[in-house]
Amino acid sequence: MPKVLCVELTSDQEHEVRERLRARDLTQGTRLRLERIRLMGRGLTVPEVADLIECNDVTVRGAVHRFTARGFDALTDAPRPGRPASVTRED
Repeated sequence: MPKVLCVELTSDQEHEVRERLRARDLTQGTRLRLERIRLMGRGLTVPEVADLIECNDVTVRGAVHRFTARGFDALTDAPRPGRPASVTRED
């Protein structure tokens, strides 16, 4: 049986989550990982967060482990190898 994970955010961390979620230039992956941490910080369980965001429990656990190991900067998308996309969102 998996270990029960919980995230306890300080008031400064809660404020930082809200500020980061307000940014307009967030990628979808980063926004979802921040949202998972925000919900876990509110006391929801891993299955509840996975159900709300419609993802797998393993995905939620991965975001929590990244956050607890390296903080908010670990939640951003990693650089992708290869040639940059030629089509942008504006196109």
